[in-house]
Amino acid sequence: MRYSPVFAALAVMVTACGQTAEDAKTSVDAPPATAILAVEVVEPSRGVHEISWSLDRDAAVTIAAVTNASAAPQQGIVVAEGVAGGSFSWQAPDPDQRYYFLVTPEGGESRIGASRVLALEGGRNFRDLGGYATESGERVAWGKVYRSGVMSGLTSGDYDYLDGLGIKVICDLRTAEERTNEPTNWAATPVETLTFPDPLSDGQSLLGAVFQKPDLTPDDVKAAMSGFYRDMLVQQDDAYTAMFDALAAGQTPLAFHCTAGKDRTGVGAALLLAALGVPEATIVEDYILSDKLVDYRKELDLDNATTAETDPYAFLRKLPPEIVAPLLLSDASYISAALEEARTKHGSLIGHIQSEYDVTDEELASLRTGLLIR
Repeated sequence: MRYSPVFAALAVMVTACGQTAEDAKTSVDAPPATAILAVEVVEPSRGVHEISWSLDRDAAVTIAAVTNASAAPQQGIVVAEGVAGGSFSWQAPDPDQRYYFLVTPEGGESRIGASRVLALEGGRNFRDLGGYATESGERVAWGKVYRSGVMSGLTSGDYDYLDGLGIKVICDLRTAEERTNEPTNWAATPVETLTFPDPLSDGQSLLGAVFQKPDLTPDDVKAAMSGFYRDMLVQQDDAYTAMFDALAAGQTPLAFHCTAGKDRTGVGAALLLAALGVPEATIVEDYILSDKLVDYRKELDLDNATTAETDPYAFLRKLPPEIVAPLLLSDASYISAALEEARTKHGSLIGHIQSEYDVTDEELASLRTGLLIR
């Protein structure tokens, strides 16, 4: 926050009243508080936390681990005190507990961080949307909204971990056939699961039509994917509307997912982050993160030629890898195509969200109040 020179001069005069000139000079020249520029946490294996941070000057920090993202530092476990160097590793006493870390520099304010990717044995691209900065200087709260791929592979150990998250609502963006082929057998605290009718215009079927083209090239597939992303803005009307309704009503923590956790989920995440005021560059970064987290060719076992014809990915196994590759990517051009389509139709991303998914001004304000922190 900037202060005018007049206010600054008045502040000095009031502070200096009753002090010696040297005392006044000392209080005027006192250095500003140490500021945290970034906090990052990675959980490479369950219970092992690698915490890193950067400051605007050299200073030691204290790190507290809390189990509630809204907790104050004194409510947590002090895992490091007076530590410098910008990084620290900590083994949690309870590996099935999700921790958030408050990093407090000497003479400065705390900032919270957590592992974006959940350390699940059978999860696919299951991550927290917290921590992203908005254009207004706020941040998306940790532990409120999760995005994921298919959940059918979650293990009993995963559910021990997920049970502590308190998830209340799951928005399943998949088709009825996908839900039948890979059912979610949720074994943590009971949740409300929202499912939706199959879209009247099935974008995946439209995408499949491109594979009938003779002399198909990777560029053809890439162009079709961009079209698929533009179509999703309308095809997923019911699902995205319900997601925004639930979040505006404070039904959090909430998780939303599709099969891969990158396409329908990726567009949903982009729209939500846009509604919260997260810059587009950050939205794209969150989207392309899927490429760094998941080897989809391996995940879908596409190099296994012995699987049954009933396998939902059997068709992809018959195609050359270079043709399949664009389908498996989280290419920045795909999400950019969706965002540009929204702007073209409604003038802005917020305009699209409010017009297409019936998000009122009051709901938008409620969404931001519930999901943003200073």
